[in-house]
Amino acid sequence: MRVGEVAPQIKRIQLPEVFEPEEVPDYSRQEYLQRISRFRERLGARGLDFGVIYADREHSGNLNYFTGIFSPFEETVLVIARDSGEVYLLSGNEIVDGMVNLSPILDAMTPIRIQTFSLQGFFRELAYENKTLLKDSFKQIGIGKDSRVGLIGWKYFEEREIVDHLHQHFVPSVIVDCLRELASDRNVVNASDILLNPIDGMRIIHDTHQLAVVEANSTRLTNIVNRVFERVEPGMSEVDVARLIEFSGEHHLYYPIVCISAERIRLAYALPSTKYRLTEGEQLFVSLGFGGAAQAREGRFLEYGEAHQEAAFFQVYEQFFVLKYLWLKNLAIGKSGEEVYQQVQAAYDKDFIINPGHNIDQYQEWTNSVFRAGDESLLRSGMVFHIDVITETFNNDTIALASEELRQQLAQAYPAAWARINYRRQYLEDVIGLELHESALPFSDNLLVQPFVRSLDYAFVNEAAYHSAKT
Repeated sequence: MRVGEVAPQIKRIQLPEVFEPEEVPDYSRQEYLQRISRFRERLGARGLDFGVIYADREHSGNLNYFTGIFSPFEETVLVIARDSGEVYLLSGNEIVDGMVNLSPILDAMTPIRIQTFSLQGFFRELAYENKTLLKDSFKQIGIGKDSRVGLIGWKYFEEREIVDHLHQHFVPSVIVDCLRELASDRNVVNASDILLNPIDGMRIIHDTHQLAVVEANSTRLTNIVNRVFERVEPGMSEVDVARLIEFSGEHHLYYPIVCISAERIRLAYALPSTKYRLTEGEQLFVSLGFGGAAQAREGRFLEYGEAHQEAAFFQVYEQFFVLKYLWLKNLAIGKSGEEVYQQVQAAYDKDFIINPGHNIDQYQEWTNSVFRAGDESLLRSGMVFHIDVITETFNNDTIALASEELRQQLAQAYPAAWARINYRRQYLEDVIGLELHESALPFSDNLLVQPFVRSLDYAFVNEAAYHSAKT
């Protein structure tokens, strides 16, 4: 298969160097306060008086972004007042008595105990005494009939997908109802796009420190996934393979996925089983994500042999290499999401089941995506992406975009990370035949396509690049 200047060829290669990343400092108190300050500016630009941010176990990204903590057991509401400078954290017993004390900005927040947010049956004396405690708490904070409230859940509606998109919310009704009763229906608007819109969402655009954190996590993740594929043995079950995953307490973006066989891979989200085992030619799929990095990798439990190049499955990997190559080759600041999407879609003879790429951050595996037909949103400096090209195989990882200024900042502040990025860029060019745009920063060493799990040193390269260089 050849598409334009992409001519895939399987070759035995020298695998990339293994890196052990240094520790990147945690975010400082000042950084969190700066985020809150910028958020207040966004509220002001929209004429909003309060930002009310919802969180729970599955949707703690926004809370974590501003406070450094998440909400593992209970619902939590963070209220940021635009003018008074006050920040209020409304949550249940465990957060108020425990988790909140881990926040670097504890001294800048006022915790308010809302026992109704606690687990079912947990102590509720305050709620029994005051059945309108949540509403009264909002009222004491200053939310009233003239207040304009920006309510932030875990998603927002696009204008063309729903009637009255600004006044519908992905937030529990007990919270929405209280706010509407105090401020009126029209004054409570969905402002989730302040954080997640694909143009300049606060969680979409990363600064130097954030990029360094994600790159280090992606490097660690690369090593974890590689060691799994290096250590698998015949007869192992999904449970056995899952036990090879080495974690050090990282907060998962989604639960780890281990699948053996095409049937299981189609399910993708099934929990590991002892029933399915690695036999000759079987498919193995592993997907992990934490700290702004995600990887999905699939291969056949085979040693390389020339005869395999005639097999139908080999054509799947060959085509996938072309698609991933085109995705990476076209990724650049200033291009639209549609441009990248169409370049890849034109080389695929089917429809993608999901967007072939999406934004990712430290708190959420998928924050948004512009890689779809008709989306003219431009790719910008500071964006981080999970390459998510999915056909009958997967081999997806993490990459970022950075302007010259941001690249210089990264090189100066985090020279080890910058050295790893430059090594990967050069490796892709010299070994794989792929020259990335100068704004594209590979955060993973798993940008290869390796079909044979028992011959990991065989990978696809772009043969056309080598011929072109010779001429």
